[in-house]
Amino acid sequence: MQAWRSRLYLRTAVLTLLVTFLSLSLIGYLLFWQVSNLLEKQFGENLRNLSFFITESVEPAHLQLIRTMGKRSRSYRTERFNLIKLKEKAGLRRIFIFNENWQSLLDTDSTYFTEQKYFDLYLDQRELSELQSDSVVISDMYEDKAGVFFKRAYTKIISGEDSYFIGIEAGNRFLSSYKNMKRIYVLFSGMIVVFVFFISYFFARTISEPVKKLAQSTREIQQGNLKKEIRLNMDDEIGSLARSMEKMRQSILRKELQQEIVLAGIAHEIRNPLGGIEMFAGIIAEEAEDRKSTRLNSSHTDISRMPSSACKKKPPPPHPSHTLPTFSLLLFLIHPFLHIPLSS
Repeated sequence: MQAWRSRLYLRTAVLTLLVTFLSLSLIGYLLFWQVSNLLEKQFGENLRNLSFFITESVEPAHLQLIRTMGKRSRSYRTERFNLIKLKEKAGLRRIFIFNENWQSLLDTDSTYFTEQKYFDLYLDQRELSELQSDSVVISDMYEDKAGVFFKRAYTKIISGEDSYFIGIEAGNRFLSSYKNMKRIYVLFSGMIVVFVFFISYFFARTISEPVKKLAQSTREIQQGNLKKEIRLNMDDEIGSLARSMEKMRQSILRKELQQEIVLAGIAHEIRNPLGGIEMFAGIIAEEAEDRKSTRLNSSHTDISRMPSSACKKKPPPPHPSHTLPTFSLLLFLIHPFLHIPLSS
């Protein structure tokens, strides 16, 4: 997991994928929520208008006869025939009439018989309890086993002392199409997410690969390898960073060269006086017979032990200006044996 997180292009691709997915999800939710509300509202208005129209086409006196005589009455056949024609003309699923006990009086669906109780009306019990005369209530949206959305609208008719209810049930083809459109949108969004992932993946690699090369060059500079040139043929910010690092590498090389020159000069300045001191100390050590000459022998030995390779390059001949410090150091070393005062 740590190795996966260390890859810049993968993290960039996943972040882009996440942002794209959340954006599409939010846009899709808002879009479909808005469309669904508009369709449902329009659907409810259509049902309301149809309910008023169907209620006006039903004769309340016929309902009294149907309640008394049932299917045997001529009013039953007339009203059912008229309701079937209205159902087909309006494209409804069903029209039914029932009493206060939720018992059927008339239904365009032949599977329901007279005085059968509608138990599915318990789903709309709240709407029915709020229903008043000459008004319409709309139920919630339902979905049948076939995946079709439908709504119901109820109106109330008063005939004498009895109250009757007319219910119409309509399937919303638009909402069914909306459901199919939702599936298409989900599929299309998935394809977009996959496409965006691959595009962002390859785009992120174009950023991460130059960064990896710069990191490798930085490690080589840290290890002291300044000979490898840093070059990226890019005109963006990464290319500018590479050019800055190349200038830094060249600056370090120049400083190292200057340091070598300075060190060579310092070694030269040290080696020339030491050579003279070594020569004169050797001459004095050979001529001295006093016990005090032991100090000179020791100095000659210490000077001789100094590495002759203090400077890798061959030093130039000594400049006359070096004579004065050389004789001063020589006099400081041999003055105890000459018994002469050393002038200040």
